[in-house]
Amino acid sequence: MLESEESGQCSLRASTVSNARLLLSAFEIRSPLLLGPLIRHLDIAGFERFWTTEHHSERQSASPTIVAGIAGCLSSRLKVGTLGLKLRHYSPLRVAKDFHLLQMLFPGRIDVGVIDGAYGDRDLSDHLNAGRDGL
Repeated sequence: MLESEESGQCSLRASTVSNARLLLSAFEIRSPLLLGPLIRHLDIAGFERFWTTEHHSERQSASPTIVAGIAGCLSSRLKVGTLGLKLRHYSPLRVAKDFHLLQMLFPGRIDVGVIDGAYGDRDLSDHLNAGRDGL
């Protein structure tokens, strides 16, 4: 069973597993400036996981890997991952190395989710791909 509720800074997801334990996840949809209070709130509220997303707007984060690392530092127990890292605009080797480092720093608490990541805005897509040299 999966329920969704959008509240202020994040979307909340709850699911039950066979032993009836409630697993709570959240993913950010607003400004990264509120990351500290959000992670502390999720920790206190008993959430299991925090997902960070990639957005290219003035108010949202375009750096889910950095946000995942910061979230890992702000909590000693939350699992942290990326939802839809737009792999088309990054070197797969760089992504693998970055997440290997995060896994070393936060063992058993890091997940990476990637997508092909086509943008609707051709100018933004061209800008993000300019100068891409593999690392």
